[in-house]
Amino acid sequence: MMDSGSLLIQSAETPDSPAIVIIPAHNAARTIARAIASVMNQGLAALVVDDGSTDNTASLADAAGAQVLTQLNSGPGAARNRGLAVAAARGAHALFLDADDELARSPDGATSLLALLDGADSPAAAFGGHEQIQANGHAKHNLPRAQWVSAGRLAHRADALGTDAVFCTTGLALSRRAITDGLRFDERLWFGEDRDLIYRAAAIASVAVTGHIIVRKHAEADRLTASPRRTARWLSDVCLLAELHGPAGEAERAALREQLSWVLKNTCRVLARQGQCVDTALWVRASRALTLIGGSVSIATRKWCWLGRLRSARARGRPAPR
Repeated sequence: MMDSGSLLIQSAETPDSPAIVIIPAHNAARTIARAIASVMNQGLAALVVDDGSTDNTASLADAAGAQVLTQLNSGPGAARNRGLAVAAARGAHALFLDADDELARSPDGATSLLALLDGADSPAAAFGGHEQIQANGHAKHNLPRAQWVSAGRLAHRADALGTDAVFCTTGLALSRRAITDGLRFDERLWFGEDRDLIYRAAAIASVAVTGHIIVRKHAEADRLTASPRRTARWLSDVCLLAELHGPAGEAERAALREQLSWVLKNTCRVLARQGQCVDTALWVRASRALTLIGGSVSIATRKWCWLGRLRSARARGRPAPR
């Protein structure tokens, strides 16, 4: 059933659900039915939050058997938080799934991950690995660090801020305790929101880790496109992470130095190859954020930035930068 406003109507439909799979969706008509089917095939409840789609995502989700909430386009964090409000009202755990992904077909997948949240130490969150399905159909397994899997938990909360590629919001589970305590996504973040949330979850209780595959991630075309807008937003969000969590301690600063240095270099490289350069204000912000966490801009990054400015200037018929 679709609803554009009332959380009470939605929460009253299945009050005894132990967990809700929250699927934020924006123009996901091509993949939403697949995502919902993967949830319902495991006996879990699917809640789709349509984030201002201009296609028929909402009606397709409704037809596929999910509960649907709609809202104006406000970003993935806002959509997930809308779903968390429903989970809080039901006293349920929450598991996140992107609209173009699907839960892995395995008895050691989503249901076992959610079971970890009811463990003796009552973790605030839990995550595992994901299977990356490439455009050519080949699959690659991305698993958490072996020491985390062996210990069954995240070693240090600052580890959530590093460059470990296995972190992603899709396949992340939050406990009802953490949700009731008010843990929510920072809606300013569109990239890196997973790291921020896991970092803050670890302040509430432990974060459980499993070596099992939870989600099958698909290499959809929009994910593969490194547009200037996406790369700039990515860099801006990592700068915000550094500004928010850098002052917490040296472990946080070390993890964020690694993360921000890599993202800044990659952003400059991507833009330079497209004949563009990092906006001056963003470059200054990133440089200051690196200084804040005890880092500095590398020579390789400066070279990519200069090359981007050179190519951008040539494309506009302007003098080359010095």
